[in-house]
Amino acid sequence: MIYGIILAIIGLCFAFQVITAFILTLFGFSSFYAKFVGNVYVDHPKDWYDRCMNVFYIANYGLAYSHYIKTMKKYKGIKGKVVYALQWLLFIMIALILLSLARQIRESYF
Repeated sequence: MIYGIILAIIGLCFAFQVITAFILTLFGFSSFYAKFVGNVYVDHPKDWYDRCMNVFYIANYGLAYSHYIKTMKKYKGIKGKVVYALQWLLFIMIALILLSLARQIRESYF
C-alpha cells in the first residue's frame, strides 16, 4: 500500500517534469509559465511554507527548468529547443527501458 503511494507520487513528479519540459519547449523562456516556474523557488527560505514550496518546486519543476536554462545558454534559438526536446526524449526512453527491466526482474523473482 505505502509502496504504491510512493510510486504514484514519484510518477506524478515525473509527469510534472515532462509537462514542464514540453511547455518550455513550445513557448520558450519568455512565456508566462516559465516566469511562474522561475519565481516559485526561494533562495533563502524564511519559514516552513517556503521550505515546503522549495521541495515541491524541485520535485515538480526544478529539473526541467534548470536544464532548459542550461541548454538555452549553450545552444541559442531553435537549435536549443531541438536539443532540449531530444534530450528529454532520450531521458524518457531510458526511463521506460529501466522500468521495463525492473518489471521483468520483479515478475521473474517474485
